[in-house]
Amino acid sequence: MRALVLKGPGRLEVESVADPRPARGQVMVRVRYCGICGSDLHAYHVGHPQGIIPGHEFAGEVEETGPGVEGWAPGQRVAVIPGLLCGTCPSCRQGLFNLCERSRYGGLGLTAQGAMAEFICVESGMLRELPRDVDLLSGTLAEPLAVSLHAMHQGEFRIGDKVLITGAGPIGALCLKLAVMGGAAETWVIEGSPGRQEMALKIGASHVLPPGRESLHRIRRFTDPGVDLALECAGVPEALDTALKSVRPRGRVVIAGIHQEPARVEFNRITVKEIQIRGTFGFIGEMESALELIGKSPAGFRSLITRVAPLEEAPGAFRELITGKGGLKTVIRID
Repeated sequence: MRALVLKGPGRLEVESVADPRPARGQVMVRVRYCGICGSDLHAYHVGHPQGIIPGHEFAGEVEETGPGVEGWAPGQRVAVIPGLLCGTCPSCRQGLFNLCERSRYGGLGLTAQGAMAEFICVESGMLRELPRDVDLLSGTLAEPLAVSLHAMHQGEFRIGDKVLITGAGPIGALCLKLAVMGGAAETWVIEGSPGRQEMALKIGASHVLPPGRESLHRIRRFTDPGVDLALECAGVPEALDTALKSVRPRGRVVIAGIHQEPARVEFNRITVKEIQIRGTFGFIGEMESALELIGKSPAGFRSLITRVAPLEEAPGAFRELITGKGGLKTVIRID
């Protein structure tokens, strides 16, 4: 089969590799579409692990079932939960599968071969059938939308909240869409990319501002005493600082961005305003809700996909995204 293979820092090649075979309890999926995620870009940038097939945001069709698999048949359209779970660690025993000690450090496309290939074999329990109204391309958004839903749940989002989102990348944009759909009173977005600023306005943001002190002052002035919920989706210290300085007393801050460097935090501000801070990582049971939401507005969600490229153009698509020249969401088509 054809597959995209990581060869080193900034090096991806489309190669012919052996077809996988489903083991007991596994299902082989014919991949149709696979989105490029920030974690894929990080692996591409550092070139590790070499030899891995990236990709975990995907949709396709059941091709073949392995021994002992029931309830799945060839032709069924599916999305896949990409985390690899141990099932025995304290988190798994509590049902906190997103915090599994095994899943936390990898999954499909990171520590196991991913989905930017014609076929992939996964455990049958990782499959979720696509609703009738969800096409395969829109199905690639189920995983990142589930991540965004979990972030909103962590922030205890409520109808009428004033919401700030720092960073309008794919997760930030999906959080914005959920806030708008969910009845936020106002939505403020901090984003530097003109293309992503335009997309945020199309989604329905009340205000879109560039990063900087002037924007922070404007948010504080017009939301006095501050926003109710801030979702930090940029993964940079300046964005976290803006989020903390923008919330009202007892406001909520959710850190969704993955920070590559330590951030200095003004803890006295957190103390005297009793700011509530929560992390968010992956998702637990939100995939089903994500698929249901996409089914209600497939065209609305599909509009967030700004480029669909064939597998042969995937190396170039990665280069564009890593240099900031790509759009909001790029999906690779596996013919």
